[in-house]
Amino acid sequence: MRSPLWLLLTAALGGPGSSTAQELTVYHVELHGPLDMRSTALVARALMAAAVNGSALVLEIESPGKDLDAARAIATLLDDAAIPVFAFVEGEVLNGALLIVLAADSVFLAPRGQLAWDRATHGPPGDRGEQLHRQLRDAMERRGVDPLQAAQLMTGAASVPGILATGDRVLVTDTAALHLGLARQSPSVDSLVRQVGLAGADIISVDHGWLGVTIRVENRNWRDVRVYLVQATQRSRLGTVTSMNEIRMDLSEVDLAIGSRMRLVAEVIGSPERLATPWIQTRPGLVIEWRLENVLSQSSYFHWVR
Repeated sequence: MRSPLWLLLTAALGGPGSSTAQELTVYHVELHGPLDMRSTALVARALMAAAVNGSALVLEIESPGKDLDAARAIATLLDDAAIPVFAFVEGEVLNGALLIVLAADSVFLAPRGQLAWDRATHGPPGDRGEQLHRQLRDAMERRGVDPLQAAQLMTGAASVPGILATGDRVLVTDTAALHLGLARQSPSVDSLVRQVGLAGADIISVDHGWLGVTIRVENRNWRDVRVYLVQATQRSRLGTVTSMNEIRMDLSEVDLAIGSRMRLVAEVIGSPERLATPWIQTRPGLVIEWRLENVLSQSSYFHWVR
C-alpha cells in the first residue's frame, strides 16, 4: 500500500458528480477463486491500461489465495502502481489473497466480506507460513494497527468484536475490519466508486479474454492511401494501404487509451483528398472496418464490439 495519494485525487476531482469525475474511466478486474500466474498477468495488464488514462483500478476479489508467489507478485504490482487502487472484498479472502487486499490504497468490504488467515504457529523462521504472517502483520501495521494487536490477530488472541477464531482459522468481519481501520464498508462496486469521489466515471471491466482493437481498412481507391490514428491531439501513422488492397491492424491496450475517443484519418497520396471517421469511444474487443472508395465521400464505415 502506498501513501493514500488517492485522497489528493478525490479532493482534486471536487467530489462526486463533478465534471472531472465524469470524464474519467475506472477499470474493474475480478479475481475469483485460486490465484495463479494468469491472475498476475491479468492485474498487470489492467494496471497498464488504466495508467494510460491516468484513472483508477477497482480490484474485486474473493479468493482462497493458494499460490503465494502469485499473490506476492500481485501485491508488489499494487504497491508500485501509479494510479489509485481500491480493493472490494465481496466474500472471503484468505492468506495470500489478503496480502493483495492490504496492498491496495483503500479496502472496502461488502456485508458478507471477510478477511481471513490460518492461525500463526511457531514454525521455523524460514517457514513460508511464518513469512506470510510477518508480511500480514507488517501490512496491518502500515494501516495503523498497533504492532502488539497485529501480532495477537495472527493467533486469534485479539479481543475485538467481529473477530472469529474457529479451528485453525481467524476471520475478520466487515464490522471488525472497520473497527481496526483495515477497511471501509460498501455494498457494491458502484457504491465504492461513488464513495471515493468518482461518481459518473465510465467503468470498464477487464477479464482474461480482454481484447484490444482491430482495424481493417480496404482501399478501393485508384491511389495509395495513408491511414492515421487520432486520439485527443495526438496523431500517429498506422500504415499505407496500396490501391486495391487491404490491411489489418491489431492494437493492444498499450497502443490505445482504452475508454478514450479515437478516429481514423485517410489521406490519398499525391492528392489533397482526405477523409475522417466519426469519433468513437475505444472499447475492449472493438472492431472497425473502413472501406475507402475511389470517390471518398462514398466510402463506408462500420464498427462493433465482438
